[in-house]
Amino acid sequence: MDIRKLNRRLGLISLAAACACLLPLAAEADQARTVKVHYADLNLTTVHGAKTLYARIRGAARSVCGDEPYGIDEQRAWHSCFDGTVSDAVATVNSPMLTAIERGEAPQETAQLRP
Repeated sequence: MDIRKLNRRLGLISLAAACACLLPLAAEADQARTVKVHYADLNLTTVHGAKTLYARIRGAARSVCGDEPYGIDEQRAWHSCFDGTVSDAVATVNSPMLTAIERGEAPQETAQLRP
């Protein structure tokens, strides 16, 4: 077989395989991804409980939005996804302490002194 024909055939096979792999991703892009974040084990009236939930929410947002990209345009889109996802989740929980943590306004947790 001619080497040019072989290279062309391999190129077409690679292109077809790449397209087949991307189709499921395109279908998923149209659907909103969701991740459940459990927090029944946390006391959201404490700084520690709210910070723990905030960390869980941010982790779930990374799961939904993916890893932060390197390109400037891609970073803008990622930050829009990430920040919006975190803000929506915080608003849904409707906890004053969690909202304060998101805004950077939460009081610092003080160490409990034992007698």
